Amino acid sequence: MFLTVFTNIFFSLVFTGGMIGWLKKGSLASLIASTISAGLLALGIYGLDVHPEYANASAGLLIFTSVFLLVFSILRLSKKEGKFMPAGLILLLATAELCLLWLRLYA
Repeated sequence: MFLTVFTNIFFSLVFTGGMIGWLKKGSLASLIASTISAGLLALGIYGLDVHPEYANASAGLLIFTSVFLLVFSILRLSKKEGKFMPAGLILLLATAELCLLWLRLYA
């Protein structure tokens, strides 16, 4: 239950961040990347909750997307931009998503 709520918040923040990046800076890449990432997160949690027969595939999709966002955030933070947002927030959220997913699958 908590994983579902957290993932819904996570994909909402990812999509909203992409929209803000597009509106403020005109970054079409930000909009496309956030839409794809948020869609994959939404699809993964939908499959995990609604179709338990596809739990492994859905969990794999969530893990893939979260690790991708985690690595991307680490790369953005390593540029030493001097700002925590937005890469630091995505880093924390992706880490929490992976921990919650691990708890759901293995605890």
